Amino acid sequence: MEKIGDFVLGRVVKALPDRDSYLILVNGTQPFAVLPKQYADRPYRVKDTISAAVYRLGEVYPVLSQRCPHYIRRISESILRPVLADGAVRIRRVASGLGSPFVKIAVDSEEGVDPVRLCVPYRQSYASYTRLMVSFVRYSSDLGRFIRNALAPAPVDRIRRIDVFREEQMARVLVPVECKGYFLGKGGLNVALASKLTSMAIELRTEP
Repeated sequence: MEKIGDFVLGRVVKALPDRDSYLILVNGTQPFAVLPKQYADRPYRVKDTISAAVYRLGEVYPVLSQRCPHYIRRISESILRPVLADGAVRIRRVASGLGSPFVKIAVDSEEGVDPVRLCVPYRQSYASYTRLMVSFVRYSSDLGRFIRNALAPAPVDRIRRIDVFREEQMARVLVPVECKGYFLGKGGLNVALASKLTSMAIELRTEP
């Protein structure tokens, strides 16, 4: 367990109030790691078992997270194994945010196959690993189309125009003024996660 992104299993040894974290006894060669409470999926008690991913390498112990894209990708690789194994679906990108109650996972497939439809039946299985709500997004190499898909569950059929500025890594999305709140999401989380997923700064513009 030395690389960022590694999936680990462990057990809570004790709380570390001075660090607002949990000390985790990890299964494997690295004996201990820390799970900051802000990166934890839920409150834990001593002896609880956990799974997480290495988020960064700390000065003393590796720092774990249950909310970072690495963790969501690792559990997705396990949950979606039936459709990943035969090449029907590919995981392209994952976006999560600190404090966000949901994550977006961009999936791809061969032409003519809907990867979102294939993944949706596995959504309930995520509850065994995380309390985050999972939203599958159809990946596209066409940035405009990918941005449109990433903004769901907002009413993407109401989008009037998408202007993509590749050099600036940003896009302007024109929507009806009465729909802006849906595209922003609570606290702006929907557009923020869509920006992370597409690696484009998405700016919402409105018109009557």
